[in-house]
Amino acid sequence: MLTTVLKHYRFNVFSWLLFLATGVALFLVAVLWSRRRTSLAAVFLALTELAIANWCFAIAFEIAATTVRLKFVWSVLAYPGTVYCPLLFFLFALTYLARGRYLTGRNILILLIIPTLTLLAAITNPWHRLLWRDIIIQPENNIAVYVHGAWFYIFVFYTYLLLITGLMVIYFGLFQFPRHNRARMMFWLGVSVIPIIGNLVYLTRSGPIVGLDWTPVSFLVTSLILIFGIWRLKVIDVIPIARNLLVDSIQDAVFVVDREGRILDMNPAMERVSGIQGGQAIGRYFQTIFAHLDQMVVFCQEQSAIPQEIIIPAPEGRRVVELSQTPVNDRRGEPVGRLFVLHDITLRKQLENDREQLIGELREALGQVKTLKGLLPTCSNCKRIKDEHGNWHHMEIFIRDHSEADFSHGICPDCMQKLYPDYMRKKN
Repeated sequence: MLTTVLKHYRFNVFSWLLFLATGVALFLVAVLWSRRRTSLAAVFLALTELAIANWCFAIAFEIAATTVRLKFVWSVLAYPGTVYCPLLFFLFALTYLARGRYLTGRNILILLIIPTLTLLAAITNPWHRLLWRDIIIQPENNIAVYVHGAWFYIFVFYTYLLLITGLMVIYFGLFQFPRHNRARMMFWLGVSVIPIIGNLVYLTRSGPIVGLDWTPVSFLVTSLILIFGIWRLKVIDVIPIARNLLVDSIQDAVFVVDREGRILDMNPAMERVSGIQGGQAIGRYFQTIFAHLDQMVVFCQEQSAIPQEIIIPAPEGRRVVELSQTPVNDRRGEPVGRLFVLHDITLRKQLENDREQLIGELREALGQVKTLKGLLPTCSNCKRIKDEHGNWHHMEIFIRDHSEADFSHGICPDCMQKLYPDYMRKKN
């Protein structure tokens, strides 16, 4: 049975390379899927590698097939990976570069329309010939030449629109991320370009073997490079965060002005502080936009390097903020603007005021505490005590005036016996 089936196949070096590419892609799927909890980008990259594995495995049999019918069947089986791979790469680029907010369910469904229609066109091609008008096998090398129909070029246009957009997202990441992340951006650009070059060679039929699709062959190279990048460059473990996202997420209010004082940018916290939307402020002078924050305007005009505490109005009451500024320089070190940060210290100031008030109350209470210490000059006869001014006082009066103690008078039993003996005899 197996011999009967295999007689319709003639495997060559390209088939075995594609089987190897399939294995490497599946290995990457396992590696990337294990990182799915820490990175959505890893999920989309794993799905991209799964599409690549499907593409390479089916094309390995398509290259080896010796009949037009078998080549058509294996081409159709390869098309789920073929049509969805560019889209998955595009989604990976968006999530890796923190553009995932555009990935709504509605947008993803719209992006799926062309690939899904293309897959249906491949399955139903014998009835309309919109994807492949003819399949011609070259007898000298068993490679099929596909005569493409109109829908194929629509799909190619859509594919390159996704690929170019994804590459542009990665390219702009070179300028939106700190310098230590640029090596990773360059890595992704290099890895992404290799299959595109292979596909262009196939589309333009400029390769050494006419009809051979170099795209799945190039996936073997990119997958091996990706393994190196995952283990050595940590391209998946360390997902970069754009500086603008960092600024948007911090609690401090931040805004930037150019050398002329025009507002270049502000984060959402600054919008809440000023009560002005960023879109209304960009390009306008800060003196005009923040005219109701007169203390801040004065500080900004002084260009002082020393932070200053100012009071700004707020719906919940006045807020105390610490305002600081930092010069912004270009790559040559020339000043191009200033960055201002408003750090809310209202709670800290309130705690400081409460502390000062408590300290004052404690000092006042301490001042009212009266204590007796040292030697007290006392008359040995009448038991009066001499004060610091030389005046003599009854003992109970002196103690009352110099401490928190007071007296209530009574008679002890001994004195009662001495003073009132008759009363004590009757009592006993």
